[in-house]
Amino acid sequence: MVTSKIKLKGFSLIELLIAIAIIAVLMGFGYANYQNYIKNTNQERVKVKLQNMAINIETQTLNYKKVTNIPINQIGFNGLNTNNDASFLFPASDALYQIRIEPLSSDGKIGGDNWQLTATPIDGVSKTNNEVVSIDYQGILCITVDTKKECNP
Repeated sequence: MVTSKIKLKGFSLIELLIAIAIIAVLMGFGYANYQNYIKNTNQERVKVKLQNMAINIETQTLNYKKVTNIPINQIGFNGLNTNNDASFLFPASDALYQIRIEPLSSDGKIGGDNWQLTATPIDGVSKTNNEVVSIDYQGILCITVDTKKECNP
């Protein structure tokens, strides 16, 4: 009877552990970059929303002759809420920011020519950079992080 030994070829346990460690390090870098991409994308989305609302205010000024005559529901708000202010969550499906307009009149119209739209991140949401984004009546877009404020006309 002839017996033959078959030598199995494969990876050792050490080789597998090294490969898994390399993959884990690469995944760590990739995930961190992806999270930054998501945060920056959300910030750009809210900037575009505020700019569109500012354009809408300027357009409605032509219809209503004065900024203070424009009802807030004409620029994207659903009217006054229970606190007698106007705000809504953006985006509606997965709220990341609360958008508000100031000043506001008691009858649900823009309260003055020096209006400002502000988007504040919702507490506890990790998909934002904790940056408050605002645009004013002059079209100046500002981003505020903690006490640092950066504005672009």
